Amino acid sequence: MLGSYLRLAGKVFLRRKFFTAVSLFGISFTLVVLMVAVAVLDHMLAARPPETRQDRTLGLHFAFMKGKSWMWSSEPGFMLLDRYARGLPGVERIADRGSRIAD
Repeated sequence: MLGSYLRLAGKVFLRRKFFTAVSLFGISFTLVVLMVAVAVLDHMLAARPPETRQDRTLGLHFAFMKGKSWMWSSEPGFMLLDRYARGLPGVERIADRGSRIAD
């Protein structure tokens, strides 16, 4: 039953190509506008952690070391975070890519 309805709808859409294009564009554009409006309202009205405490958030996304004849750059690893970032004043927890490393 559903298959015959879909076949009939497909045949009607193929007969009226301009009407189909305008209809699909209108539906798509309406959904895009609604999604953008909801995303903007959500961002304005509902601050969620860690957005509520930005002054307490530290992100280490890139590490760079340089010597006399060498240079190294990469994402920070566990040892760098554990040895150097843990001693920073005000550090409560350290996390790497969303997973908790240690308190």
